[in-house]
Amino acid sequence: MAIMACNTSSALALETVRSEFDFPILGVILPGARAAVAVGKRIGVIATPATAASNAYRRAIQEVDPKAQVWQVGCPAFVPLIEQNRINDPYTYEIAQEYLEPLLQQQIDTLVYGCTHYPHLAPILRRILPNTVTLVDPAVHVVAAAVQELDLLGLRNQSGAKPTRFGVSGCPQQFARLSVQWLGCTPAVEQVCLPMPMPLQSVSIESID
Repeated sequence: MAIMACNTSSALALETVRSEFDFPILGVILPGARAAVAVGKRIGVIATPATAASNAYRRAIQEVDPKAQVWQVGCPAFVPLIEQNRINDPYTYEIAQEYLEPLLQQQIDTLVYGCTHYPHLAPILRRILPNTVTLVDPAVHVVAAAVQELDLLGLRNQSGAKPTRFGVSGCPQQFARLSVQWLGCTPAVEQVCLPMPMPLQSVSIESID
C-alpha cells in the first residue's frame, strides 16, 4: 500500500497514479473531508494555492454532506515559513491572521489542514481561532483509513515494526537537516532517481508537390 501524503498530489494526481499501479493507494483528502463533516457544518480549509484552486476539498466534503458549507483559502507563505523553522516568528502570526480573516468572517466551526505541513502551525492558529473551532488533521484520519483498508484486504502486518526508510527525489542531506526539528533525530535518507519522461521529438513535415 502507498499513501499519497500530500494534499496537492491527492487533489491533482491521485486517480492518475491509481490507474498505473495494482496496489491500494490512499489520498488524504477524502479521510479529511469525512472527519470534517463529522464535527462541523461550516468548514474552512487552508491549503496550498493549487489545492485550494482544485476545489478538491469542497467536492469531497459536499459529496459526504451536501448541506455542508465550505470556504477554501490558499496560503502560499506557510510552507516556506514552516520549512525555515519560522513558526514562532511574528511575521508568521501576521500572515496567519491575514489568511484566516476571510474564514473567521464566515464564522467557521471547523478548520481543515489542507497541507501536511500545517499541523506545525497549531499553536499559532489556536491563538487566532475561537475555542469553538475544531482543527482537523487529515493525516491522522488517513492512517486510520489505511488500517481499515489493510484489514479488509487481509494485508495488515502482524509482525514487529521494521525500521523506517526515507527515500527522497531531492537532496537527501537537506531533507535530513530539515527533518531533525520534527523527528527528534537525524534520519538515514536515500536518494531515489525517478525516470524522466522522454521529450517529444519535433518532426518537420515537408509538402511534396
